[in-house]
Amino acid sequence: FENIKEMMLDTIEQKVGSWYKTVNSYVEELGISWAKLYSMTKGEIKSMMRKYDTQAWRDNLENKSTLRYYREGKTKIGYEFCYRNNANSMFLARARANSLKLEEAIGRGNAFYNRTCKLCNQGEENLVHFIVECPTLERKRNYEILDKRIQEPEDRLIQFLFRQNRFQETGKMIKDMWYARRSILKYEGDARKRAKSKNKEDNLMKSDPGPKRSVAIMDRGKRGISELRG
Repeated sequence: FENIKEMMLDTIEQKVGSWYKTVNSYVEELGISWAKLYSMTKGEIKSMMRKYDTQAWRDNLENKSTLRYYREGKTKIGYEFCYRNNANSMFLARARANSLKLEEAIGRGNAFYNRTCKLCNQGEENLVHFIVECPTLERKRNYEILDKRIQEPEDRLIQFLFRQNRFQETGKMIKDMWYARRSILKYEGDARKRAKSKNKEDNLMKSDPGPKRSVAIMDRGKRGISELRG
């Protein structure tokens, strides 16, 4: 490290070159002098940069309200080796970043959007509601990793996502809940479409005594025959 400093001394004194411009921008941002930097050891420079990066990381989290759970759950910068290249890890990462496409996330920026949970209609569908509270998804929760002893829902969520190390099981539970949610919403949506179509046919048959009514009756009869054959 001392040899490298000696080699770069001429560049520092001449104040030229892309290396000098890059490092000088860091020196100015850190608020130290070149003399101070030159006198520091390698360990001191690494420690200074680590403190700077940590503070910049924290400031970035503070400025993003959607990362509130991440900010509270992850207390220091650094990789935790909690992810693998699979779907479980993808769902874990999305939940930690509060980026699952729940009603609260869909409605961000739209004050008039209805964020009510479409599964239970018992509150806003945010991350806490989805993972901890929604009664419709109760059977999908694994209480070996979602600690019921923690009474506060947000604290239970943070412990679940960040403060226990069964990462793959955590991601799998979130994934299973997500697919259960999607299946239920699809089933209910299809049921509403069928009911709407049936009501439309019934209204047509009641209001139109002419050819349209005859066609509707014939179509309904054909469907009935097809169902019997099937």
